[in-house]
Amino acid sequence: MRRVSGYWRGFAPLLAAIVLFVLSGPAHSDPPISDGRVPLPVLAKAKGKSCVMPTEWMRRNHMNLLLHERDLTTHEGIRIKGRSMEDCVECHVQKEANGQWPAVTSRKFFCTSCHVYAAVKIDCFECHASHPETAAPGTGPGGGDPLRAVTGTALAAGDLTPMPVSDARGGISQ
Repeated sequence: MRRVSGYWRGFAPLLAAIVLFVLSGPAHSDPPISDGRVPLPVLAKAKGKSCVMPTEWMRRNHMNLLLHERDLTTHEGIRIKGRSMEDCVECHVQKEANGQWPAVTSRKFFCTSCHVYAAVKIDCFECHASHPETAAPGTGPGGGDPLRAVTGTALAAGDLTPMPVSDARGGISQ
C-alpha cells in the first residue's frame, strides 16, 4: 500500500469540509420566495380617477415624461397642473396601516416596488418629498422663508448680492 505524505493527510479533511460546506449550502439558505424569479411588484390602487396617460404608456415612458416636465418647469417656467412630481406622489403613495408614510426604500413605497423589480435606482427623492406635504403656506421650514430654511438665519433682500443676468442681446445686466 502506498504511503500518503503529511501534506496530503492534512489536505484531505480540509477538502472534504469544503465539499460538504458547498453541498450543504442550499439546505441552510432561506426558502425561495417564488420560482426563482424576482417577485412581481404589488401596487396599491391610485387615489385619482385616472392618470395623465394610460397605464401601459406610463410604465414604459414615465421617466421621459418626468424629465420633459422638469425641463418645462425649470428652463421655461411652465407648470402644468396635475403633472408635477408632487401630484404623482399625492395620488400614488399611500400611508401604511400604522398611519405612517412608507420609506422610499420600502417595498410598500409605490415607486420602489416597480423599480426593485426592474433593477432601476430611484434618485428622484434625493430632492423631492417622498410623501404629500400638508403644511399650510408660510409654515414650512423657516416659517415659509426659503432663505431661513437654507441658511438657518433670516436675511433681508438687501443682504443678498444680485446675480448678473444676461439680457436678450447677450449682454450682462445687474
